[in-house]
Amino acid sequence: MLKSTGISLPYTLIETAGKNLDFFKDVKNVLNQPSGNFFYDSWEVKDTFKGTIWDEILSFFPSDIGEARIIRLGSGKCYLQHADIDDRYHLNIAGENSYLLDLHDQKIHQIFNDNFVWQMDAGKLHTAINCDTDDRYQLVVRKLIKYTNLKNPLQVSITPICNKARFVFDNEVSPVLNRLVKNQVLSNFSIINNGVIFDLEADFVKILQTLNTNNYAITFN
Repeated sequence: MLKSTGISLPYTLIETAGKNLDFFKDVKNVLNQPSGNFFYDSWEVKDTFKGTIWDEILSFFPSDIGEARIIRLGSGKCYLQHADIDDRYHLNIAGENSYLLDLHDQKIHQIFNDNFVWQMDAGKLHTAINCDTDDRYQLVVRKLIKYTNLKNPLQVSITPICNKARFVFDNEVSPVLNRLVKNQVLSNFSIINNGVIFDLEADFVKILQTLNTNNYAITFN
């Protein structure tokens, strides 16, 4: 689930960042803003953070980065299990005794106070847990999805129709969509008011037909 990007930041930079976390009171704090499409186009650092240590830290990341957030995970807290359509980059800013749980392969990864940027396969079901008395702060950055020229596309819309719509979608649909993105057969993904819409190579429609239709309404155009 985790692999090194080979990118390391100066320890002094991480130490300084760890001393400048009082600004981030929310659970998720966004450092940048989209220049175009949320999932596909480049993002720009917000004026609030230009010229700051956070701007400098982001300059070390690969060029294919989207939304960048400082995510605070409180003491003794964890996330609901989920998967994501887009992979993520992770950099631990502050926090000990925290773990990333790969629920797909049933592996536990301890998150250390190192200075490395890690790439995470977010298509696998996962969660994170903070077992420490202090909050954990991580810089979590979306990896942009690449535009794909499809040969025979169909437009697909998926609308959850069950009570736990978001939870069920993140656990059952997102892992499938992540694989389709990696196989370069899905493009133009977008979130709409009542679900998602995207283009899919027609030969791969059968993969979506295996989903539980009691939980979603799936239409093809």
